Amino acid sequence: MTAHGATVPIAAPALSRSGIYSGRPVRGGSPQWAGMALAANHLLGRGGALIPHTMVVQPLVAAATKTLRFKVWPRLACRRRLWISTYRTKGTANCSTTFTDPSGGTLVYGFSTGASGGIFQVEHVEDVSAPSASETEVAPTWALSAASTGSPELLYVACYELPRPDLTTATAEYGVDVDSLRPNGPIYAANGKSVLGVSIATQQAETIAQRAGLFQFARDTGSALSSTAAAYEAVFLADAVPVLLGRKLYTTSTVRKLQVRAYCRAGATTVGKVRFTMTSGASLVLDITSGMAAAWLSGDLDVDCEDLSVSDGRRSARYDKCTIEFYRVSGANSVYIESISIGNG
Repeated sequence: MTAHGATVPIAAPALSRSGIYSGRPVRGGSPQWAGMALAANHLLGRGGALIPHTMVVQPLVAAATKTLRFKVWPRLACRRRLWISTYRTKGTANCSTTFTDPSGGTLVYGFSTGASGGIFQVEHVEDVSAPSASETEVAPTWALSAASTGSPELLYVACYELPRPDLTTATAEYGVDVDSLRPNGPIYAANGKSVLGVSIATQQAETIAQRAGLFQFARDTGSALSSTAAAYEAVFLADAVPVLLGRKLYTTSTVRKLQVRAYCRAGATTVGKVRFTMTSGASLVLDITSGMAAAWLSGDLDVDCEDLSVSDGRRSARYDKCTIEFYRVSGANSVYIESISIGNG
């Protein structure tokens, strides 16, 4: 089924309460209903940040490939993603990199480094081969050609869902046909149309229209973080810990539950733990089991949700920082962290 009027506005429409009065007759297609349809289409079709701009600092080596793993919470309606890779050169030799997105699309980019320390930002659009609304792992790769004589670093990675110009009115995308809400038009029940379509789209937006990725961290297997410490040690320096702020959905909400995923492994007969502690007091501990092969560990963590009564959104005038630590509980080998993903599922 095609869109037929389920357009996605670039900017969110400003809704007006004028004309909405208790006791007045119900009217099909009032301006408020059309505005609500456009607002729902905007929320559902504009996409979100899967991987906020994150520092990875991965040296690239000729004839070798780097793979970074992330857990993401995508939107079904979004069919294209923008990947941004930022490189820093070392030396003055020439380089050629190949980026391969999770759907198999590739981008070959060659650059002459000129002076050491040059910064190159490269963008690539992924055509998503299997759109999904489910939590999933994405594992893009970066390869440096065998003929490259330079040795650049991959500094930053980001991935954003691209907006749709319109949505289908099928139940999978929940687009609303704005033409079905014209003034003096009939009120009827149909998917993606009239009052029922607005109701369904608004209900779906409650969970879909939120920031998907709040924090991402990833290292290639060969450069994973490791620990043999007998007590918790910090993954990041104190000034570099992530600050998390959740969406306020209801007037009584003070905390927001986020999904936490950590891609970890352990050496033979070795056990470890990963701990996430918020300034607000909430904490989560994930267990790295004995000799565990690389796998995603999962848990939920409460964080402050925004305070709409203050200009900066901070609750209790604090930044709710997430301190991430890990250590080896027992065994003679190391425990490892390759990736950390925190977001709204």
